[in-house]
Amino acid sequence: MSRARFAVLLSALLLFSLGLRLYRLGVPPGYYFDEVYSAFTARAYLHGEKDSYFPHASHPEGAGYQWVHPPLAGLLMAAGMKAGGERPAAWRFGSALAGAAAVGLTAALALELFASPAAGLTVERFTAKTGEATARSGAAAARSAGRPELRLPLAAWLLLWAPWLLSPRVMFFYHYTPAVPFLCVLLGWAAEGARNPSLPGALVLPGGRAVSRALMLLAFLWFALFYPLHTAVPLPQGAVKNGFLSLPG
Repeated sequence: MSRARFAVLLSALLLFSLGLRLYRLGVPPGYYFDEVYSAFTARAYLHGEKDSYFPHASHPEGAGYQWVHPPLAGLLMAAGMKAGGERPAAWRFGSALAGAAAVGLTAALALELFASPAAGLTVERFTAKTGEATARSGAAAARSAGRPELRLPLAAWLLLWAPWLLSPRVMFFYHYTPAVPFLCVLLGWAAEGARNPSLPGALVLPGGRAVSRALMLLAFLWFALFYPLHTAVPLPQGAVKNGFLSLPG
């Protein structure tokens, strides 16, 4: 695949990824989960309230100042509200934009590591759709491929994920999010190597193309399962019971 074609396909997938994140961005129409801290504090930044930087400042019931994290994310949310008004879609826009940008950066990382537009595009597909594919598959692919280039994403993925195994705190998905791009690099290389055994250091398996298609299918199914949850799409009770509640763990 030429780099020109890669650039065109990458641009199309970036727009697709951004569209996925912008859909129903204003739902729910008020604070959701930690937005009672982050969005509330971003509003305070917007209005120049000095209390937003003071840990023990008084705040209204049901909300609080977000002072345990650096203020960059809150400032980006404030910028969104400055441009689009004090509404949910505006304070969430920066997150949607950053998520779409992460897709492109992940593909760029794969292209830099492997000098393969096809591998970069395969990684992009994983990231654009879900970024939540099975962790064990990524590690196994990295070990099997045996390429020095895989040491960086494998080490980064392990360093960002493994310490949580020792933490007594419940791990939410956003704790795992920093590890996702590196996992997508590993899975993308495994899928592309299985599909194209002629690549240097490719993952050679019996029925390689079938394995590649299976990995892509699993990524799509994972996306189809969780995208309604991420976008607050109402689901029938039976779908919730037979879908999410039937998952192990």
